[in-house]
Amino acid sequence: MRINSNPLFRKAVTRWYDSTIACVIFFVIMVIIALFSWAGIDLASGVTTYRKYVRLPWSLFGLSVVAGISIVLRLGRRYYIRYVQTKAL
Repeated sequence: MRINSNPLFRKAVTRWYDSTIACVIFFVIMVIIALFSWAGIDLASGVTTYRKYVRLPWSLFGLSVVAGISIVLRLGRRYYIRYVQTKAL
């Protein structure tokens, strides 16, 4: 007798970097980086000799915000799927 390769009771194995704890840690790190880059934007905008370097903090801020939004969407989709599955039962 062959074992069913896709039974209904088997859960999908998530990778370590896609686990909830890893996503939350990554989101916290992205918030810290966004705050750090915001301080850099404030400093570079205030000093006239540093105004030409303001692009680097802005790009760092933008990348951290995009990564943070991606993580929030991933976690939101995961919790929504869990909610729908428990509500259907």
